[in-house]
Amino acid sequence: MMKSVHKIRLAAIMSVLVFVGGCKDTKPVEKQGAEQNDLSAVQDRSAATFKDVNVKEIFHHYIHIKTALVNGDSEEAASGAAMLAEVASGQDIRDSAKSISASSNIGEQRAAFASLTTSMEHLLSNALRSGEIYKQHCPMAFNNKGASWLSMEKEIKNPYFGEKMLSCGSITETIR
Repeated sequence: MMKSVHKIRLAAIMSVLVFVGGCKDTKPVEKQGAEQNDLSAVQDRSAATFKDVNVKEIFHHYIHIKTALVNGDSEEAASGAAMLAEVASGQDIRDSAKSISASSNIGEQRAAFASLTTSMEHLLSNALRSGEIYKQHCPMAFNNKGASWLSMEKEIKNPYFGEKMLSCGSITETIR
């Protein structure tokens, strides 16, 4: 029953993303819309293609979580993390996703997301058929300890500070 609810939710999200991604508007985009473009890029074959469909699905859920954290939406982050935990094959990814889904505290979710990112980097090593994923880093996250995240876009959208410091960070690596 839970899997069918998650599949329905995922299908609804995907439908919205296809619609939002297809809209071309030249005026500034609200913070939600800008990150939706990042999520849509996972589906865009010209952006990046994955060798394994399961890795693509895992990365899609990762972007879902990142988008929610950028937007400061702890409920949506928990939802995306629950879906990720269901499809993840690695224990580290599953454990980090479960930590995010079990919490409603955005700070705790962001801390678990940093750990999730490290595990995702290992998963994405040699996972792309074509395209690029950008490793981005904010040196100020977690009291200046710094933390990284992965993105399909070059534009910085910081999941650790959200709108407080949305563009804080830089690209530190390009994964091909």
